[in-house]
Parts: sequence; C-alpha cells; structure tokens
Amino acid sequence: MGDALHVHRPVIDSAGRERKAILLSQIDSATRYLPHSYIVLGAGESSVDQEYGLKQALLAHGLARAYYVDKGAAYTAGSLRAICAELDIRLLHTQTQDPEAKGVIERWHRTWREEVEDEFPDGPIELVDLVAKHDAWLSVEYHARIHDTTKRIPREHWLEQAEHLRPLPVGKSLDEVFLHRERRKVRKAGTVSFDGRRLEVRSELTGQRVELRFDPVGKDVLPRVFVNNRFVCDTVPLDLLANAHRVRRRDVGVPAAAPVPSGLDPLALIQAEHQQYTRPLSGALSPEDVDDETDE
Repeated sequence: MGDALHVHRPVIDSAGRERKAILLSQIDSATRYLPHSYIVLGAGESSVDQEYGLKQALLAHGLARAYYVDKGAAYTAGSLRAICAELDIRLLHTQTQDPEAKGVIERWHRTWREEVEDEFPDGPIELVDLVAKHDAWLSVEYHARIHDTTKRIPREHWLEQAEHLRPLPVGKSLDEVFLHRERRKVRKAGTVSFDGRRLEVRSELTGQRVELRFDPVGKDVLPRVFVNNRFVCDTVPLDLLANAHRVRRRDVGVPAAAPVPSGLDPLALIQAEHQQYTRPLSGALSPEDVDDETDE
C-alpha cells in the first residue's frame, strides 16, 4: 500500500530556504512493515517521486503482488500503470474520498506525526535532521516493537513471510521498466520533438509512430526509440546543417522476387531464328552440275 503524507511544518533545505516536505511510503498491509519510506521536497505529490520510492522497495525486497493506492494524480499516471503491467503487479485504487480504505497506512501516518514530527521543537525543521531522525525511528523503534494490531514485531513478521516474496524476473532491469514513455510521429526530416527540442532518429522511421522511453529524473540523458516494444535506435540532437545534406532513403516498397533462371539464352534463340531466314545459299550451282534432265 502506498501513500503520501504532507509534513505540517516547513523544512529548511541545504540552501537555507523554507520548503514544503512530503513523506512518501510503501507499507505491507499484512505485517505493517515498511519496505521503503523517504522524504522529498516539493509543492505537491509527484508521480516521479512516488515511482522512485516504489522502485527502491522492489529493488530491496522483490515484487509485490498488488499495489493499493488512492486516485491522486501521482497514482493514476500512465507511467505507473505501464510499470505495474510489465512487472505483473495488480494496481488497485480506492474509491474517491475514501481514506478508510487505506486505514493501514493512514494509521501509520498518525503514529509518525505523534512520535516524530510532533517531537521537534516549534519552528522550521532542518531537512538533514528530519531525514536522520525519521530513518532512525523507523529502524530502531517502529520496526522493532510489537504492533498494536498484529501483536507481532513488524521486522520479524516480515522476515517470517519472506518465502511469499517474488524475485525480480531474470534479465529484466528495473531501470528499463521505470522509464517513462511517450508516443511520437517521425517527421519527414527524420526527427521527433521532445521536451522542446528536435531529435534525429533513423531515416527509415519517417512517417511511423514510435515510442520514446526516457528517465524522468535525468533529463540530460536523451530518450531511446522503441517500436513494438523493441529497441530501434538512440536519439541525437538535431544538427540543422548536417540534416540538410542528409541522404534520404525512399520507401519503394517490397522488391519483387528474383526470377528463377530457365537455362535458356533468348538472344541466342533469336539469333538462330534470324539466321534461318536470312542465311545465304550454301553454294552456287555451276553449269557442269546442271544436267539436261534437271533442266527439263
């Protein structure tokens, strides 16, 4: 189960500015163990931030069978649907305005406020101090004590259920799975538009619709091109001068099959027929070769 908690008080970042902080967490509803929980700075909940938290939870503990979240924009994004579909994780959503459906994590949020946030003195909180105390409380206190509902210690309960965890598929990289995807049509110049830029792709893709996959965090890394879920090529920044002199390949369709040799020489046959009608006489008859009977 995943959800976000907005920290009430402002947080001081490394540059000394007051920022809004959000606690993003994933909790196992059976054991009340948290595979991952971390704090980010931002004005609101981001699909990129919550997907990062889910990725860390999967890397550390394997694949969940289901992911239960609300209908916030960060949890209904197409990128999350694609990730869960590729990893065979059931993505389940609560009904709108139904916090009771996520009672497990809502109760944990209340515990965190009472035992962590409310223990800080009044005023803004230093980010490094908040992160350090959050991680320490989660490891030393929450995961190590008996839970009021399960009557079990979350860490021990989780480890006892470890046989139910699913390992990551062999040969599948989470870095690849968690890439964001956007559809584009390749222009006549062999380019696509992305993030306000023009990028070049292979010229034979002209006119086709392709899928660009990219890291939503590392925008400096150019997207890669996929067609029918298969990698085709990387993208490169458009060089207007080089592109103007680029050799284009025309699509002339599928070439006809090569004819099977018959063994005949048509020109030789034509030549033989020609000689048959135009050949000279084999030899002139001399007067001695012509007798009277023949003349008669």
